[in-house]
Formats: sequence, C-alpha cells, structure tokens
Amino acid sequence: MQKHGDLKSIQVPTWNYKIPYNYGITRDEARETAKELFNKYLPNIEGDYELVKLTRNMETDEASYIWYAEFYRKYGEEINPYEKVLIGWVPTINGIYQLKIERGKFENNEIVKTKEEAIEIAKNKDKEIEPNREIESVTAEEAIQEMNSEAYLRETRKEDYENGKISLNDGYYATEDRVRRVWLVTIKYVEEENKLDSFTYFVDTTTGEIIGGAIYNPLNYIEDLRNDPNNFA
Repeated sequence: MQKHGDLKSIQVPTWNYKIPYNYGITRDEARETAKELFNKYLPNIEGDYELVKLTRNMETDEASYIWYAEFYRKYGEEINPYEKVLIGWVPTINGIYQLKIERGKFENNEIVKTKEEAIEIAKNKDKEIEPNREIESVTAEEAIQEMNSEAYLRETRKEDYENGKISLNDGYYATEDRVRRVWLVTIKYVEEENKLDSFTYFVDTTTGEIIGGAIYNPLNYIEDLRNDPNNFA
C-alpha cells in the first residue's frame, strides 16, 4: 500500500477459492464480467478507462479458470498505457485473484508544437544520425509516452544499438520517470539490407524536445490489441 492510502496492488491466491466444476465462460461473458468487476471494486476511480486487453490462463475459453482484463485510462481519444488497472478473477464465482492499479506520472502537458513542427524536428535529428539514408515516408500521431533513452542511445552508440548489443538497462543514460504528451514521428526508410526499416521519435508537444524513441510505433501495440480477434475487440 502507498503511504497516502491508495490501493497499489493486491493478489489473492487461487486456493482461497473453490474452483467450480463448470467454470468455463465465453469471451463475451468475460468481457461483460470484467466491466462489472471494474465498476464494483473501483466505483470512484478518477478518469475514464477503456477495456483494451482481455486474456486467459489456458489455451481455450472453456479450459480457463482465471481471466485477466486490462483497462487503460483515456484522455479524450488518447490511451495512457501508464495508467491502467489489471483485474484477474475466477470465472463463474467471480472471485478476485488479482487487482492491480498502476499510475504513471502523466503531466498532461499542453500541445504547443504543431505536427508539422514535430516532423521537422525529428527529420533534422534523423539527418544527423542517418545522413545517407533515403526516406520513404514520414508520419506523426499524437500520443502519451514515457521518457526513455532510445533516441539518445541510437544517436551516440548507433552500431551497438541497432545490432542489439546495448539495452536500456546499461546505465549509460538516465531519464526521469515522467510521462508526457508527445508527437510520435515515424520515419520509414527505403529498405536496405541489415538496416532498420523505421524509427519513431518522441517529440514533446510542449517543448519540442526529443524525449525518447522506439524501433516501432507504440500506438501500433494498442491498435493490434483492439483489432486482435483473440483479444478484446
């Protein structure tokens, strides 16, 4: 428990519950149950949350005796993956197996830099790193992301970074534990053998600073979950 009294995490061993013989439920039933449990146990939680991820502990719905649901907080249409609620439960009896709340330090910063400005910032930085790469396309999308060291590591230790010889835990560059609104500027290159296909820069919407990056667009993860027929759809 945190000092100010907010629930951080609680987990109840499954042996505290008697698993019913007919515990199998369908995905539709699991979806509805997840929402009911969310409203029951977190009626006063601040903000609007969306059910994004729904998984089970076995290969089929019928064989699963624990289900897990992840709810992410929304700011307008934007998902904040660093503010989420995880609920795990035993089906049919709806016994809570796990209840976990994560709250990233989202600063809800203003949008000062335009999409066009963010694209120019990213392109200028990328030209310093990849002066000889031909760009196929550039896109930019608004999102909420945590600061990381990937753009810095790619710039300063490019060969090691792209060959997977360096990790974010190597300690060469520390970032603050902050979550900001950013423009995700994805630069897709003309394909070259043994080279990255693309890189996404996190451009702060307020300051214009590059506060991180990724070799994939983080928004694709959320969309993949939303569109995966084996997940919540």
